Amino acid sequence: MDAVIRIDPADPSPFYVQIANGVKAHIAAGRLQSGDALPSLRDLAQDLGVNVNTVKAAYELLERMNLVYLRRGSRARVRQSPVSSATERDLRLALKKLFVDARLAGLDAKAFLRLCKQAAKEGLQ
Repeated sequence: MDAVIRIDPADPSPFYVQIANGVKAHIAAGRLQSGDALPSLRDLAQDLGVNVNTVKAAYELLERMNLVYLRRGSRARVRQSPVSSATERDLRLALKKLFVDARLAGLDAKAFLRLCKQAAKEGLQ
């Protein structure tokens, strides 16, 4: 995986979640394909300056999401047919919650949609 995963210390999300989200973004963008190997735990931990257990937690989270599979003694790989644990209904519910938060922050529907489009564009870069 040549693409970069970044960790933002200012982000309140745990580092392992940020790593998992980075890998998910690469899968969604097509930069990681079915069967592709992820970096080794040690290599990615060294690149990101985190503990190996942090990367292991990220990979285990991705496995629970059915996006990768893990085998002892070999590198994690992207599943042949990645299936996210989030259903369309779950995503719709999450978007409704975000919309409520946006409204409380003073955004109208048009501004919310603009932010969604921008986030989607950034997520695929």
